[in-house]
Amino acid sequence: MAGNRDDMMARLMPGVANAAAALAARKAVVIIWTKVTSHDPPVVEDRKVPLRQALAWALLVGAAASTARLITGRLISRVMPAEADKSAG
Repeated sequence: MAGNRDDMMARLMPGVANAAAALAARKAVVIIWTKVTSHDPPVVEDRKVPLRQALAWALLVGAAASTARLITGRLISRVMPAEADKSAG
């Protein structure tokens, strides 16, 4: 029974950690954007937002989230190397 629980935690931990990292990265980008531009981040679906600004926002958030997930994945593979080997194969 304990083995099943450990296995489930090993499977859930990377996903939860990656989601948390992506959310934290987005929050950081929101704070930085607001401080640098003195405006709230654009709503990219709003057609009144210039395309250049919407693209800049999307690229920043995407790059930050991807980088955070990459770093989180690397850290998790150090903590749980056996699980990382199973999921890679």
